[in-house]
Amino acid sequence: MGETLATSTKWAGLIKTTDTEALDGSKREITDGEGNASGLALSQTRAWIKNPNIENVTQDSAENTALVLNSNGDVRTREMNANVFNSSLVNRFFAKTSGAQDSPLPFNAAGSDSAASVSVGENLELDSATTAVVVSSQGSKVNVNAEARIKFVENDAEGTISIVQNGNTLVSRNVINNFASASAEDVATLSFPFTASTTADEISFQFSSTSGTIRILENSILDVQIL
Repeated sequence: MGETLATSTKWAGLIKTTDTEALDGSKREITDGEGNASGLALSQTRAWIKNPNIENVTQDSAENTALVLNSNGDVRTREMNANVFNSSLVNRFFAKTSGAQDSPLPFNAAGSDSAASVSVGENLELDSATTAVVVSSQGSKVNVNAEARIKFVENDAEGTISIVQNGNTLVSRNVINNFASASAEDVATLSFPFTASTTADEISFQFSSTSGTIRILENSILDVQIL
């Protein structure tokens, strides 16, 4: 215990700093008049609380601001996607192509085409520079699904679609114009489970033409889910 005041019982419940000094920039534990610790410490600019217990909290389902801790234990606010607070949702990134014919495929911003049952905020995000989905949970089991809406420009067009992790192909599939007509369209799917190998695994959906020209149309899907 810290320094005590006079033993008179009238001071026993007094709240004071442990060394009875005035507050300044230093952390000082708050005690009672007998030197018993309170679990609270103060300086002129900060407060420290041990094992906080907040009673009678008013719930607000419309509020998306959360309190988070940084590596120093400091409290910060963070704006979260509303779906993150729904415990019934899966941890998933669900995106659709925006229509450009680049490879790897470009996707709309996270959540813009998400169903109501999809969370897009926990360890999954869209890298706007590479258009890949970044998995930031090393060691996690992940399942990725892709659905390509393909247009064969020529009647003999064919090519390859692939799911790629950090530049390495996880799985690929050849696609061929079986309709024997120009501008024919088809849908091809891919699925592959894997384990995230880094703290920033980049998952992309890529394609290439091997004969003639294939194009990937709008609303092709990349669906990444942390299991």
